[in-house]
Amino acid sequence: MEIPTFSVALSGKSGRSYDQLEMEIDKYRRYLEVFTISTDDIPCDIQIAAYIRTMTQNTKTICVETSSYKNWVRTLKNPTLKNPHFEFSRKTPSLATSIVKDRHYYETSTLHATRTAANTATADATDRYLSWASQAGITSPKVTQAFFGPIRGAKALDYIQPGETFITVPKPAALVVAPKERCPCPPDYIDADYYKKAPWFIQMAVQLLYNRSLGRQSPVWGFIEQLPTSIDAPVRWTLEDLDQLQYPELATRVIKQQQDWTRHYQDLQKALLEQGSSKLSWEDDFLWAVENVCSRAFSGPYTGSSLTDKIKTAGVVAAAGTALVFIQHIPLEQALNGAIAALVFNIIYDVVLSQKLKWYAMIPVLDACNHSSKIDSCLTFEYFQDAFTVSTTSGTRKGEQVFVSYGQKSNDGFLQYYGFTEISNPNDTYTFTVPDNNSDGNDGGKWKAVVNANGTFSGETLTKAKQLVSSLSALKEQGGGGGEEEEGVAARELLLKLIEEELASKATTLADDERTLQTAAHLLSGRVRCATEFRVQKKKVLQKCIDKTKKKINKLKGGRRSDS
Repeated sequence: MEIPTFSVALSGKSGRSYDQLEMEIDKYRRYLEVFTISTDDIPCDIQIAAYIRTMTQNTKTICVETSSYKNWVRTLKNPTLKNPHFEFSRKTPSLATSIVKDRHYYETSTLHATRTAANTATADATDRYLSWASQAGITSPKVTQAFFGPIRGAKALDYIQPGETFITVPKPAALVVAPKERCPCPPDYIDADYYKKAPWFIQMAVQLLYNRSLGRQSPVWGFIEQLPTSIDAPVRWTLEDLDQLQYPELATRVIKQQQDWTRHYQDLQKALLEQGSSKLSWEDDFLWAVENVCSRAFSGPYTGSSLTDKIKTAGVVAAAGTALVFIQHIPLEQALNGAIAALVFNIIYDVVLSQKLKWYAMIPVLDACNHSSKIDSCLTFEYFQDAFTVSTTSGTRKGEQVFVSYGQKSNDGFLQYYGFTEISNPNDTYTFTVPDNNSDGNDGGKWKAVVNANGTFSGETLTKAKQLVSSLSALKEQGGGGGEEEEGVAARELLLKLIEEELASKATTLADDERTLQTAAHLLSGRVRCATEFRVQKKKVLQKCIDKTKKKINKLKGGRRSDS
């Protein structure tokens, strides 16, 4: 039996800034029976000892491989530090030592940390999942699941060429919600009329819950078994948790989401009980299903499952297919199969949710791929293969993590539905409400200002600011409202003032938050740390806009002076 371990290697080459220690092992601490520390001759101080004691509450044995063994043991046993007592060893037990092979490191100036082994239960579940996937006809010869530090992802087993299909999933192995299709669940589980009227994500959640109730009799049991039991997205957060975001725009949306999901939960509960099905719990059943759906479902154009449905899509398909034939000079059959009937599937919750003739799918194996905005991925439904395929425009080297794009989304959408924040997200935005003193009252005296990740304002925001400044009497006195350049400068000066006030209104500064993440991230609760990471990225967007707007204003003013 494998012994779960966590290995830490400390190096003194870059100083001893232990406050930069960032080991992401919160979610695994209950599995860590053995914690291995391997150092050169660095002595242990009270700060690093306190950190280790905090992060290893359920650990039975701490192995210290260092010439300073007595110093480490003495410091870790310091009576002023709380938490259980440990057994100490000079060497990792042989069973655990055999696991410490392929290390994936998180690097800071002083630390290399790695989770060297998953718990046995997780490893067994992964084996069962991959075995089920193979039996279901899913092919991914160059991809497997792996841990990169504490993060589960997909690893390339061989070089994946640009444009190469590296995952193929037959439609029967996926959960699919398609327009006008009958409810796939039996009438003694859910009422068909309720299912028909429910929004797509509730329909998918019903399918997920029903298949889970079937256990190993479900055709997608392997996929369901490996789904996370909880994502802890903001929909589960309290008002106090949401306040930690320091971002009213997202907090308001999450509160509405909580209200909407509560109503859907009550409606689904009633529909199930009327059919004699079991009662659902809010967290373990409803939130489990809907969160997994919203964080894993992909959407794309519906190809139709009957002659009537095919006729509905024929106009769009023919037009697009003909365009590709003439523009790219490719055979019509290839255009229809690879680019039209398939097209590109986009991660759910994009701006075209209301588009007709659209279907949604939860696709096994693909969901192991993590997101990167740097990746241009293509998920298609191959009509003649009756299967989903995925590829990327860039290659992936052997041993590297395989990423796909979840779509061009801001961190608002990623945190709200997926539970993570992307660092330096090029599609991030900052939205805030601005009082409009010149409003006629139809919009409540407020308007939305939007700042882009590149430090610019949205076109609508800049236009609105120009409209406001053009009505100011001071400008009107300067030659009938001022010229276009004057309006541009005044508009940016107004927006600069607004975003400086917005940034200054935060309970903490950007420097405060960055310092917290660098020195005390391990002491924060998961939600507070998640909120802090989120607001750091938002404040960076504002700060970048402030810096860029000042330069733009100076440039415009300089141009005016030179002209005069």
